[in-house]
Amino acid sequence: MRKVLLKEGKSCFDRRQPGHKNKRSYISLESQPGPGEILILRRYYTKHTDNAKYQKRVSWLEIEQAMSCACHEYLGKCLLQPHRGKCWQARQLRKTET
Repeated sequence: MRKVLLKEGKSCFDRRQPGHKNKRSYISLESQPGPGEILILRRYYTKHTDNAKYQKRVSWLEIEQAMSCACHEYLGKCLLQPHRGKCWQARQLRKTET
């Protein structure tokens, strides 16, 4: 399995140019695959509002015949803090007698 991109109407794979960290060259495949031979993987990324190092990545395959299913991945370390609305925990609860 290989990552294939669609550039200018042709299926290509990308390769980093030697000596250049961010430059890529796109090499066209010799035999172009048909529409039924390619799986489309979609992704989106989000960052937590309080901690930018904690990210969520959601990936799914676009297949018309299959059931829709997504994979949720969490990257980084979640720093859990108590919810601001729980100030009642600081107060001592009193028990009423019956």
